[in-house]
Amino acid sequence: MKNRPKGFSLIELLVVVAIVAILAALATPSFNTMLVRRAVQGAAGALVSDLRFARSEAVRRSAQVSICALAANSSNTCSGAPANWATGWMVFVDPSDSGTRGVRDGTEEILRVQQPLPNIATVQQLLVPSNTLLYIPFEASGWARANSNQTFAFTPTGTVPAGTVRIVCVSLQGRVRMLVEGATACSS
Repeated sequence: MKNRPKGFSLIELLVVVAIVAILAALATPSFNTMLVRRAVQGAAGALVSDLRFARSEAVRRSAQVSICALAANSSNTCSGAPANWATGWMVFVDPSDSGTRGVRDGTEEILRVQQPLPNIATVQQLLVPSNTLLYIPFEASGWARANSNQTFAFTPTGTVPAGTVRIVCVSLQGRVRMLVEGATACSS
């Protein structure tokens, strides 16, 4: 009886490594697109969550609660015009007796702060002119105040694969929703 050596030959091993390398090269673009889509969906989901939180807090507290774009490199100051929502946002109690609506003064309670989101180039308001709405106020009834009917488009950094821009809609009734991939505008 002959003993045959067990294991792989060098040729067999090189063939397997070549096949794995080819498959990895084919899968990398799809994997990158998936990661970009996840980043954009996560960022849009964070805004949807905070808008819904602001609405529910307004109802719970029976007071106006606003969400505003953060100023660059800040965690407690709303940005001025034009609003850059990609730098993050802040949810705060904005009572009617405050000096300026939508601008947090030193005494108004901060409820949540979202720092700049990784891999997001822009969070564009799709109004003409764009990025003019500096904050979204929710009244004690849960309704968004006048001119708060808003559409946000989240765009990733770098090359933008088709279908990765996500749209978030805010209605005057205060309803917040994220549209499915590929949608380009909120319907009435």
